Amino acid sequence: MKEHTLKTTLSYINHLVTTIHKMLPLTAKPCLSSQADITYQAALTSGARTFLLVKNGYAYCSSASSDLMLPLKILYPEINWSQHLGFKLQQDIPTMPGKPTVAVWLR
Repeated sequence: MKEHTLKTTLSYINHLVTTIHKMLPLTAKPCLSSQADITYQAALTSGARTFLLVKNGYAYCSSASSDLMLPLKILYPEINWSQHLGFKLQQDIPTMPGKPTVAVWLR
């Protein structure tokens, strides 16, 4: 059972990272130009609630709520943003109060 869970989890994470890689070029565009693309990707990615575009330490575009300007330190204080890839389980983030959230960061 453990091996199956590990294999399934790694497969999902690899799929998620591949999807995120496709969206990285969107960070060069304003939210208005990118929002439809990230909303589409969020809708097609099983288990994903929202994708955020990040620039200069701020989440500036969300697939769920369009334009926003939230400092990453407030949104996900436990993620080390200097790492290339990071995962954190958090509770009570501003956009999902009272719910557990797995944050996946890809720089």
